[in-house]
Amino acid sequence: MKGKRRGLLNLLKEYPNLPIMFFVDTEDSRILDFATTVYEDFDCDIKEVYDCEEEGYFTDIDDVIELLEDKFCDDDKYKDLSDKDFKKEIKKYINENIRHFGAIVINIY
Repeated sequence: MKGKRRGLLNLLKEYPNLPIMFFVDTEDSRILDFATTVYEDFDCDIKEVYDCEEEGYFTDIDDVIELLEDKFCDDDKYKDLSDKDFKKEIKKYINENIRHFGAIVINIY
């Protein structure tokens, strides 16, 4: 744990202008009932964060691509494209339409 704290402090010192994003990995239903849950373990790193609005935030571009492929697969604009061209269009859509930014990401579990 001491090494993880030191790593977090180093990231905060090295990248003071990056936003800090907290991702809490839980299946604890009590969190929905406004209960307090204590977590002791975490990891942190600099990651690209994708803001997919209603679907939430993601740090894995492949998850964003999959989400948008499912969303647009029947769209007339894309339905006649090859798989390769469709993926290229999805990546272009992400770059032009999905807010994304570098951040210090702290995964809490």
